[in-house]
Amino acid sequence: MNEHPQEPMSRQQLEGLFKQYSDSLGEPSRTPYPRPRRSKLPAYAAVFVVLALALVALWPRDALAARLKQIGLAIKDAKTMEMTFSRLQPSGRWVQWLHTYYTEGMWRQEIEKGVGQRETVVTRNGLMLSDYHRLDHATLGPVWKEEGQADFEQQSALDYALDRYGQSASDETVTRSTQGHSDVNGRAAYAIVVDRSGDTPGPWSDHMEIVVDKQTNYPISADIRDVRPGENGGEFKMHQDYRFNMPLDPALFELKSDKPIVDLRESPGRLAKEWAHPLAELGPTQIRDASVTRDGTIWIAYTTNSDDESAAAPTEISIEGARYVSLGAFTGPVGEAAIHLQGQEVEVVGFAPLEVPAKPPFVAVVRFQPESSLNVPPENPPAPFMGAVPLNLTLVAGEYPPYFPLLGYDRAILEVQIATWGARAKGLVDAGRYLDAAHAYERTAKECENFVKYIGYRDLDKAAECYDKLGMAAEAARDRALADALHAARER
Repeated sequence: MNEHPQEPMSRQQLEGLFKQYSDSLGEPSRTPYPRPRRSKLPAYAAVFVVLALALVALWPRDALAARLKQIGLAIKDAKTMEMTFSRLQPSGRWVQWLHTYYTEGMWRQEIEKGVGQRETVVTRNGLMLSDYHRLDHATLGPVWKEEGQADFEQQSALDYALDRYGQSASDETVTRSTQGHSDVNGRAAYAIVVDRSGDTPGPWSDHMEIVVDKQTNYPISADIRDVRPGENGGEFKMHQDYRFNMPLDPALFELKSDKPIVDLRESPGRLAKEWAHPLAELGPTQIRDASVTRDGTIWIAYTTNSDDESAAAPTEISIEGARYVSLGAFTGPVGEAAIHLQGQEVEVVGFAPLEVPAKPPFVAVVRFQPESSLNVPPENPPAPFMGAVPLNLTLVAGEYPPYFPLLGYDRAILEVQIATWGARAKGLVDAGRYLDAAHAYERTAKECENFVKYIGYRDLDKAAECYDKLGMAAEAARDRALADALHAARER
């Protein structure tokens, strides 16, 4: 996760922040939470990315500084805040993506990142309750915060937006102004207007208008029009509404759920009992669990000291008569909230068979390479194997091992099937089995409907490429048409 910047931010850096709250938010890779793992904004901080984008060019050096200081002081004294964030879809329909509540250092977010990622998050007293609506449980644990990161809960409602960003970058053209505005609900108002543009990495521009109550200096609303290049670029319109010092139901901020709650603070003790005796050891690496699901996917949980040069990681599965592909490393909470066992962070790697077996295997040979080799570019030559360990596999009933919730892998759970079918499809391409690969890519796109629907367009395009290699023009054209429709609609 990114620390709150204290120096001027470039457009490219801002684009990276903003992108997480627009098209690419929630977009899964084929290895969910791959290394390097500390790259994403905390969900609770992302609330303010859009408004921060609007204010970044303003603070603190121009004539608007005094006005913004007044706004900041007003917000600092606010007892409560309620904010909604909406975005205009290509269909012309406005969709609410986020509803946030704040009072006295406590937060609640109703997050809509797509039908498959609906989530309620409550943070208070250093704890965070996360409830993905698709899952059968909620998790409770320390707020995700990396070493050196500011304590989010000690900030007032919009300190984050007003304090944490520097001046605009030198490659931008920026115009700023305060303007009059018509009354809002009978109250006098003014507007802060910012227009920015640039040519890196391609022509982009944004127009932002923040409407402020003249008497209280509280923001009323913000409208942003952002035009940016790239595959997922285009014109995007967003709208935020703010309400301050309105009564809020205290029940909104309770760390409770109608579902069973997995308390991550208890996980180290529970796992220490369940994994008291490692299945195998290779130098400082200890294999804690080896499980297999009914579709043949194998999960290896291990602990190791990553700073030790002899630390090893499972990178290959060997089973007679079957070929397996790696799903990469899965992770959960980060920083102080990460789950550790005997002082070492738990790691999990998945492996999927190219073909779903009639019966899942019960024994596998796991080959290990240096832990450090997991971070090298794919074009580098593979590191030599450090050893191989035969393991008995425990059959689990679901799509993932039962310890996933204990590790806080809730988001990873949502991506398991996308990752499995995507890795399987790539492996089939490498094996020259293009028809099977096309079907696997189509299945990957189907699984995306349960996560972020539109991102399946990439897999449909890859399926079409496989059909091209087989001379199946009609099938290729069909999948490309489906991909184009998904990409154009941007439905989540």
